[in-house]
Amino acid sequence: MRNVAPLFLLLTAGCPETLQQSCPQGTALVGAFQIEFKAQDDAGDFCRVVLTADGGPADGSVAPAPQPQPATLCSAPTDGGLLYMAITGQRLRSSQLDDAGAFAFPGQALNVAGTQCNCPVDINESFTGTLQDKAGGPAVFGADGTLPPVGAINASLVDGITASAPLLPDGGSDGGTSGGCRCNLPCALRYDVAGKPL
Repeated sequence: MRNVAPLFLLLTAGCPETLQQSCPQGTALVGAFQIEFKAQDDAGDFCRVVLTADGGPADGSVAPAPQPQPATLCSAPTDGGLLYMAITGQRLRSSQLDDAGAFAFPGQALNVAGTQCNCPVDINESFTGTLQDKAGGPAVFGADGTLPPVGAINASLVDGITASAPLLPDGGSDGGTSGGCRCNLPCALRYDVAGKPL
C-alpha cells in the first residue's frame, strides 16, 4: 500500500537538460534548482496512521521522508509576468509573481485510492513562497518582463487531506472501503521548502 506522498513529491528525478525541455515554448530559462523538504511534523494536524489493519492503535507517518528533487524555473515576458515551474513527471505549474517575489502553485487530486489511510482521500495542495535574487532581495520582473538571476527559493508546501466520502461515526467510510479510514482525517502534510541553484 502506498504512502500519501505530497503531490509535489509524486515525481521522478530528471537531469536539468530534461527539465529545461519541459518549459513552454517562448519562455526564458531562469535556472535549475535542487528543491529540499523539511517536514513540520510537530503540528497537531500532521497526517498519521492511527489504526492498524486489525483495528489496534498506531502512530506512524503516512508519507516517506521527502527526497531532494530537481526543478526548473522559466519565465515569459509576453505572458504578463508568469513564472513556470517544470518538474519531471509533474504537470507544468504557473503562477503570477508579485512585487515581493511571491508565487503560489495550487494543486488538487481527488479520490486517491491505495494509500495507507485505506480509504479514498482528496488532497488539496498549497505550494507558496518567494524567489530571491542573487543579491538576497526579492526576484521580480523588470520593466522589460525579464527576471534577474534567481539565487534561492523559500517556500512552504501544505497538502490538506480529507476523506473523499463522508466518514461514518465508527471511522469507516461510506465509499465502500473495507475497514474504514486508518488516518487522523482531516489532516495535513506540512513542509518547509528550500531551493538552491544546481
